[in-house]
Amino acid sequence: MKTPILWIGNFFVIGLTLTNLYADDKSPLTTPPPTTTLDQRKTLQLNFESAQSSEILALKHRQEVELKELDATLLARREHEKHQQQSKRDTFFKQVQAVDARRRYLSEEKEFEKTFFMQVSKERGDKIQEHQKRLMELQSKQAAIKKQFLEALKRGEVPKEALWPQGH
Repeated sequence: MKTPILWIGNFFVIGLTLTNLYADDKSPLTTPPPTTTLDQRKTLQLNFESAQSSEILALKHRQEVELKELDATLLARREHEKHQQQSKRDTFFKQVQAVDARRRYLSEEKEFEKTFFMQVSKERGDKIQEHQKRLMELQSKQAAIKKQFLEALKRGEVPKEALWPQGH
């Protein structure tokens, strides 16, 4: 390593070493982190925000498909239950002729239908709440990651690859 002699005013300074100026080029001290220009930072930020937006849209699409599948399942259950109740009612009405017994049977059947529809509605509502919770979690996660991403851009660094949204 060379020891430079610097002229400062009327004095010589001997023995001052500037490590980065005279260190080997292969030294890890001489490789600064990758920097970005203003245009690169703007492009990175736009691409990052677009990727986050796409991630939200993909989650919403998956949730929409799940809800359609649930609706189809619930409709099939409702139709099955309706046909089952109809056959039970027909059998009961063939066997029992008493008006009071028939009225009681019909009121019990209506109560069962009411309970069944409440259960179906609750199941759908629970799925919607679960979807909203997942969406909010993703949005809060994205906000924290975006903050880290923007901080890296402010420092003029290329943000870490791990900060970018991952396809699921």
